[in-house]
Amino acid sequence: MSFLSPLFLWLLPLISIPVIIHFLNRRNIRIIEFSTLHFLKKMEHESIKRLKILQILLLIIRTLMVLMIVLMISRPVLSGMFNWIDDPESTLSVIVLDDTFSNKGSVELSTRETLLESAFERLLSTIDENSMMVISTIEKGVLFTGLKKDLPDRLLDEYSTFLGGDFSVLIQSILNQINREYLNHELFILSDAQQSNFIQGTFDWDQIAEWNTYFYRLPGLDNNLAITDVKVINEIPVTNSPVDIAVTISNTGFQSADNRLLQLSFDEINVGQQVVSLEPGATGTYAFQTAFHLTGLKEGIIELEDDDRMEDNRFYFHVDLLNKMNIQLISSRFDGVLFIRNAILALNQDEDLFLITQGTEQDLQFNLDLRNIDVLVLQGVSEIPPDIQQKIREYVQDGGHLVISPGTDTQKLPDIQNLLSANFLQTVIELGGDSYQILNFSSTSAKAFSQIISNSDKGMIKAFKFIPLPSDEHSLMFVNDDISVWNRYPIGAGLIDVFGISMELGWTNFPITGSFIPFWHRLLYSNSGGKSLKIIETDGAWEIPRVYLQQGQVLQHSLPNGTTNIVQPGKDGSLVITKLVEPGFHRIYDSGSVIYEAAVRIPESELISPSFDDDQLSEKFSGKLLILHHPEEISEGVKMAHLGIELWKWLLLLFILLMITEMLLANVYGAKRHQ
Repeated sequence: MSFLSPLFLWLLPLISIPVIIHFLNRRNIRIIEFSTLHFLKKMEHESIKRLKILQILLLIIRTLMVLMIVLMISRPVLSGMFNWIDDPESTLSVIVLDDTFSNKGSVELSTRETLLESAFERLLSTIDENSMMVISTIEKGVLFTGLKKDLPDRLLDEYSTFLGGDFSVLIQSILNQINREYLNHELFILSDAQQSNFIQGTFDWDQIAEWNTYFYRLPGLDNNLAITDVKVINEIPVTNSPVDIAVTISNTGFQSADNRLLQLSFDEINVGQQVVSLEPGATGTYAFQTAFHLTGLKEGIIELEDDDRMEDNRFYFHVDLLNKMNIQLISSRFDGVLFIRNAILALNQDEDLFLITQGTEQDLQFNLDLRNIDVLVLQGVSEIPPDIQQKIREYVQDGGHLVISPGTDTQKLPDIQNLLSANFLQTVIELGGDSYQILNFSSTSAKAFSQIISNSDKGMIKAFKFIPLPSDEHSLMFVNDDISVWNRYPIGAGLIDVFGISMELGWTNFPITGSFIPFWHRLLYSNSGGKSLKIIETDGAWEIPRVYLQQGQVLQHSLPNGTTNIVQPGKDGSLVITKLVEPGFHRIYDSGSVIYEAAVRIPESELISPSFDDDQLSEKFSGKLLILHHPEEISEGVKMAHLGIELWKWLLLLFILLMITEMLLANVYGAKRHQ
């Protein structure tokens, strides 16, 4: 929409001057005598029409030239796209910087951080010194609230992190802090427009539909591969056996990636490499295989060669090859765990996986020492005193694994109300004769176990008698599809497995099937590694259920960048680090020794989530939105959105073109008249 001053109406009659001159010139008739009528008729047919056309064109051009002069004097303005009232003291300017990981990288012979800083400084230059401002980032929240003239010299030291985030939470927080009305509401967003940062919350974007919104979007990356996931395929990695590792890589750039080097290392030793080729937007999985001769926690790093964003070219993970596991077997009779013991011995052929000790109910009550026990198996135990139950419960909470099953002559499980609140007081059901029930695994909770049952054993593992257990979300194995005979209960960092069948031939044929030994292999390692193998995302919490400290002991949290922080367990003995801000290996030290370790990764959403295009952004911000693509556009773009565009420069250009055209046509007209 154009706005013209009243001066335009006063000057508008001036455009009639060329018309008046034209009609006055028509009265200035020159008589030219010709010798013959032939030349007169020729001039009439060939020249007069041309002269009249030229005269009309010149009249139109000269009229337009005068109109251009009148318009330039009137200074017309094409109004801005935003409603704007020039009142700095009643203007609220909110600047939101996206400091999530996806904004890292190099573009256009610069870095995205540099572009973001340049855009921020240019935005500040468009804001009046007396305007109220709110400056914030997704990760750090609100950093400044006050007048522009009170803004500190250096507010932001870093413009990007290794974290994810949500715009909706931040903007809602800002809206909640606004305690007065303003004539102008301005929102400036500086971001790469990654979708995952806009769709997580329940924020109603219509709350800012009337705000004047400016979006400076960072350019995308041309040449970039990202390692998005690493999985150890082996469910139970062991020494001297192949360990399979799958690496997932995505091409998040605009260009094809050809023959990029991918390397795998453990404990800083390169153990494998291959090349990666991916088209833009494509994802591929690459397999590595290696073996270890020694037990322990292995630090693995997958690494790609450098590209536009180096920080997503490294992925940290662990492979936990446990030291020799201590198994404590306790039964009512010494031969009461024969099949279980034989299964463990079969797995322990090289004697480097398990250390087995065996005892009786009397040892349970008077000589139970759980300090170095990884798995405690109780079969056929008739009674567990309350104080022993409490001792076992603390053992499980600290990461221990308890397995309870009936013995050969058991009629019911022991009362373990102090250990678990569930009811296990059902008596044995004996089918008798040749009757039996087929054992079935839960299709969801026990998927890992059902997969190890060999094809020859499927549908052939029978139960001849059993003790019914509560059927609920903890149930993993059934008879009749509705009576549970195996429940698993997570307690703290550990597990309790309760079986309603004895691992004896009088109860089931399971011990003589080919799946029995693999089943116990999986069962014994169910709680191995615990949370040490879990890869934690940045911005996530690292929780260690129970830490025992002696008087004067101090724990230190060591970050990948080399800095350390003193940490203390809570009153319940748990140690929680609420936010991990950097990918890599995080360690807890006690007197110089590592006692806990975690691998931390960048959130997958920050690696692979696509960005909104301009149309999608406009749809997201249903109100008024101006999208800017270069820092150099910001100052002029904001000014134009506020005040509009003065048209005099364009009118001057048009006047010059008309003047040149008029001069050319006037020369032709003059030449014609003198012929």
